[in-house]
Formats: sequence, C-alpha cells, structure tokens
Amino acid sequence: MITLKNGTLRLIVNPLGGGIARFSRERCGKVTDFIYGYSSEEEKVGSMGDVLFPFPGRVKNCQYSFAGQDYTLSGLRIKDGHANHGFAKQAEWKVVGSAPTTGSVGVPTGSVGKRRSDEEVELEFEMRAEDYRNKGFPFSLRLTLTYTLNSDGFVCRAEVVNLGNTNAPFGLGFHPYFQVGQVNDSKLKLPAQRMVEFANLEPTGKLLPVAEAPFDTSGQEEIGNIEVDNCFTGLKFENGHAETILSRGNNKIKIWQDQSFPYLQIYSADTLSGPYKRKAIAIEPQTCTGFALNHPEMGLITLNPDEMFEASWGVSI
Repeated sequence: MITLKNGTLRLIVNPLGGGIARFSRERCGKVTDFIYGYSSEEEKVGSMGDVLFPFPGRVKNCQYSFAGQDYTLSGLRIKDGHANHGFAKQAEWKVVGSAPTTGSVGVPTGSVGKRRSDEEVELEFEMRAEDYRNKGFPFSLRLTLTYTLNSDGFVCRAEVVNLGNTNAPFGLGFHPYFQVGQVNDSKLKLPAQRMVEFANLEPTGKLLPVAEAPFDTSGQEEIGNIEVDNCFTGLKFENGHAETILSRGNNKIKIWQDQSFPYLQIYSADTLSGPYKRKAIAIEPQTCTGFALNHPEMGLITLNPDEMFEASWGVSI
C-alpha cells in the first residue's frame, strides 16, 4: 500500500489494482473514514475502491462484438454469467514518477520507478494485445492514474493511450464507497437530469427523468431504507465539473467529475453481506454505463492508434 499524507488527511492507494484502499483524516488519535475501504486484501469486498477498466459493470455472457469481430472474455470475475468490471482491478500496477521516494511508502517488489512526493503518486497499467488476446481483448491500451492529495481532498487524473495499430474500445470507472454516517441517515444530491433505465442492470437504451429515481436526488431528504443501484446521466456541469454531495448534519463530502465522465453509478451496498451491507454508498464516476461493450451507444469510447483520452475526478470534504 502507498500512503499519501497532507496535514491530517491520508489517502491509501493499492498498487494491486491501482485503486483507493482508504481515504481518511487522522486527528488527535482518532481516524475518520470518508472512503470506507480496507487495510488488507482479506477485508476487501464489493469492488471497494477499484479501478474499472477496460470496462465498468458487466459484459453480457462474457461476449461482445467490435469492428465486425466477435470476442469472448475469460480470466475475469463472473457474476450472473457476465464478465465483471475488467482486468485492471486484479493486475499489479507499475509505480512511476521522477522524484526520490520520501516519507513512509511501501513500493511492492517488482514495481518500477519512484513516488513523486508525500502528496502525489502516479501508477500505470498496460495492456498488450499479445497478452490479452487469449482472454478476449486483443487491444493495446495504457492507463495512467495520478493521485494528488491536497489540504481538503484529492484529485485523480486519468490518461488512456492506444498503443496498438488498430482502433481500441474501452470504458473507465471508479468504485469508491463514501460515508458520512449511516447510509439511511445520509442525504444525497445528484447533478443528474436523467436516469438510465435498467433491466437486471443492463441498459434498455431508454433515459428516464430523474424524478423517477428511487430516491429524492435533490438532497433535501434522507436516503432512508431505499435500495439504489442505478446509473445517472445528463449531468449538470459548472466550470467543467459536475458535483455530487453526500451529507449528514454538518458533515459533507463533495465528489466531482469532469465532462469526460458523463455517467454516474450509485449503489447503496444492499447486496453486500454482514457488516458491509449499507455501511457506505458507492458513488462511481464512469465514462459509460455497464454493458457498454454490448451497448456502445451508452458511452463506449473508441481510440484511434496513438490517440489519448484524459479525464479527472476528485473529492473535497
């Protein structure tokens, strides 16, 4: 695990999967978690903090078509018969940068490069067609993430480059669970105007008015015992950012995403078991919906050779 520090804030990034393990404040011996996560792999459930790449959500029956060719995915977690959340979450990422390592940071054996500083780290996941062809994804993509911890939150910047000589499809998403207290007592304000209609989490292609969402998206009412696992779009961007607000009393977390993330998945963790059920709520910036490899009109991105895609999201507390 790599620990970034800025004042009382701590952001822990896991090079196994490249995602966020925890985001917290340590003050006077007390730890307050804003992203509910894990300290060891054994504690990790429900895609906690994962990077979802080269697709978020699912691929129907592990099969999809692209550029006139049919493919079958393998080597992934399967849920209800569908491939789930991509390859990045189970890969060892490379730690890259230029400055000498400082502070307390654990760089896993086999990683290359150095951490930039106590407040910033850059990680890289590279897919080569020759390595993933037999897993049903014969495309070459490199995803680079830069996490920067500031005095009141953090920024995650993403770059995707097509390293191959053919067009390559992909989607990108993130799966952090946020908490300001119990989910039922929290309020959630969304910047969305439309909700994606799902049938068993697969988009039907229809967009519904946000008024048909299962909860009040204006943030005026508590979530209560409503179960939520929906994707939203038609986001309202101000100064290039769309901002979701999770609050309880005077505690407030703002999760923003730029215009490269036009979708937002919300999940109230009802299908997790034991102490994890409804402990926190997943607020997930995404470039597309789930099943986008089957429904490319729902945000699937295609990069030309050598083309780059850039996106950012972040949190303030």
